[in-house]
Amino acid sequence: MGDQYRSAIYFHSPEQEAAAKASRENGRKSASSKPIVTEITEAPEFWPAEDYHQRYLEKRGMASCAITVSKLTIGTTPSTRTGPARSGAGVRVR
Repeated sequence: MGDQYRSAIYFHSPEQEAAAKASRENGRKSASSKPIVTEITEAPEFWPAEDYHQRYLEKRGMASCAITVSKLTIGTTPSTRTGPARSGAGVRVR
């Protein structure tokens, strides 16, 4: 990631530290050509930002995340009431 931006995992307990190190090692074993250099260190004291920094994008109308499902019907339909059970039976998208 370079000198300016670095990845890090901050832990609060020995169990979290062990889990983070095990995850990093598993990633290193399966990684392609680039090394995983994520720092794992004890979490420092956390200082929340001032209120005017909270939900910055939402306050400016710039935050959005939408998943739209149109006319989804879940249940038993006449065509699925008889016969053997099958994957996806009873789910219909129009």
